[in-house]
Amino acid sequence: VEYHPNAGKPIVMVPFAEFSQGHAPKSYTSDPCMALWYPFCTHLDFDLAEFICGAALNREQTNFILKLSRCFHTEECTLETYNNLESTWQAASHCMMMSHTKVVDMVTADSAQLINELCAMPMQCR
Repeated sequence: VEYHPNAGKPIVMVPFAEFSQGHAPKSYTSDPCMALWYPFCTHLDFDLAEFICGAALNREQTNFILKLSRCFHTEECTLETYNNLESTWQAASHCMMMSHTKVVDMVTADSAQLINELCAMPMQCR
């Protein structure tokens, strides 16, 4: 074995039989502490990545869901099922802006025009 001159190691003569035995590749044995979700650091990381991939989220949506997941450590999420979420959406829909259209007569220098105007009126939540 001849090392690089900067290594400062002398040349070593090793018979082929000894060299191959000492440097034979080791057979693969799984590391018992290696998690099933490797190379992800945590199981949650793996689950989030699986969800993001399955949902085909874009970069902006992915960043949002990752940011949101970091909040789970500081806030309690009370939504447990789709039905919880759906009933909350239903309750929130009553708080949305209600709008109506009215026709306004406008006279300009050229001609009279009817213009549809969209008016938004906040609806009070009950």
